[in-house]
Amino acid sequence: MGLEARKYVVDPEDPRAPPDAIWDAMSEAEREEVCAALPSEVPFHLLPDGDLHLDAMLSTRDVLKRHVKRRRKGLYIANNLMVYYPTERSFAPDLFAVRDVPLHPRRSWMVRREGRGLDFALEIHVEGSKKKDFLRNPALFARLGIHEYFAVDLPRRMLRGYRLPDSNAAVYQSLVPQGGMFYSEILDLEIGLEGDRVRFFSEGAPMLETHEIAVRAQGALDEAMATIEREHERAEAERERAEAERERAEAERERAEAERERADQAEAALAALQRQLAALKSTD
Repeated sequence: MGLEARKYVVDPEDPRAPPDAIWDAMSEAEREEVCAALPSEVPFHLLPDGDLHLDAMLSTRDVLKRHVKRRRKGLYIANNLMVYYPTERSFAPDLFAVRDVPLHPRRSWMVRREGRGLDFALEIHVEGSKKKDFLRNPALFARLGIHEYFAVDLPRRMLRGYRLPDSNAAVYQSLVPQGGMFYSEILDLEIGLEGDRVRFFSEGAPMLETHEIAVRAQGALDEAMATIEREHERAEAERERAEAERERAEAERERAEAERERADQAEAALAALQRQLAALKSTD
């Protein structure tokens, strides 16, 4: 156990991950102890600003989780999870993504424990100062090597995108939107705004949120049920028509049978009269 490692204590007022040199000197047990001491609770000032902020955060995660599951990509997605880079002040992006890592639940993202930093970050601004999201974060995240960063100002319907031009860069290049949307290399999706919603697009088609899929599924189910009901009504009408035809045919048969019986009776009566007439003639 290194002397520096034994001396490292997480400051509860300003919790930070240890420097690389101290982390490297630690045993696995000491590292686990440090990770356990780093808070997973998001500070009050980083919590969502009301329903609009929370709904936007959760909808982005919902869409991306389904996208990852459908495409079977090893892309870890998280909302408001505490992130710890060595010696840096902790932060909790509204949404972040990391490629090619195990997809298991985490209480925080500790860079040295995970073996890599973030690849993508998204911040959603609703209230207060925009400096953190649009000034400080682009400088900080570029310095930390986060490949892509997007910032949204929902009330002003504004979206900005940034990307590192190469792996050695420490300053972002601003992205230029195409048709009002930005392309994310990490997500392999376009990002845009639709009213007060952050939207992801795949080849220009909007990716639906769960409740929208449910609405569409319900609409399709309702239409299918209506079609079944119409077919049932048509079949019932056809059955009734066939029954009416059968009854008319039966009535026609009975009428024809009655006519035949009357004809037979008439013929029999005529034959009887003819016999009577013949008998009368024979007596003359």
